[in-house]
Amino acid sequence: MINSLSIKCKIYGLIGVMLLLTIAVSAISMSYIWRIKTELDQIAEYLVPITEKLNQISVHALEQEIALERLFTFFEVKPIPHEKIKRLLVLYSQEGELVKIEINQTKIIVDNALKRSKTFQEISGFSRLGPILNEIEGRHKTFQVIGLQLAKSLSKRELTEVYLFENLLVGEKNKLNKLLKKTLEAVKALTERAVFKAEEHQGYSLVINWIIA
Repeated sequence: MINSLSIKCKIYGLIGVMLLLTIAVSAISMSYIWRIKTELDQIAEYLVPITEKLNQISVHALEQEIALERLFTFFEVKPIPHEKIKRLLVLYSQEGELVKIEINQTKIIVDNALKRSKTFQEISGFSRLGPILNEIEGRHKTFQVIGLQLAKSLSKRELTEVYLFENLLVGEKNKLNKLLKKTLEAVKALTERAVFKAEEHQGYSLVINWIIA
């Protein structure tokens, strides 16, 4: 049947097939380009902001620790500088509020990332962050309460309670720092995976573009 076709029809048919193949290959190439964009958007819109928020949480928690350390030195002075202590406790509470704000904002980013996630790895990765953030929030609340109790005991010169709360505070601080480190490592793993997939899809796209050329 093909042999019965004229040369003109054969040429047109060959051109048509080549056009269809070019369109198909171009479509595949565009799909990989779209995947690259999606993965890079995920890094820019979610993973980088989450990392920044976690670092800010660490900074504000550290400021609270520094405030408590300064508090100890004030109670060694006679007469006790009550106004300075009051200002320091206000700073301690303000830094604590900033931690709460950063945690809530991080939760919102994680929820939005989860809604946009499509693959099992993405859904699984972002789903793990929510419970860890809740645990960070709980640990920080405990840390904040112990710090205020410590300040109260210092003001009353109740040394037994001071030592008790100081030990509790160190324990909570270590637990909080471990949780923050764990969360940063989880975000790092998600970021590395997104970068790897973007590079992989870029490689596929380059091969396809070479085939088209």
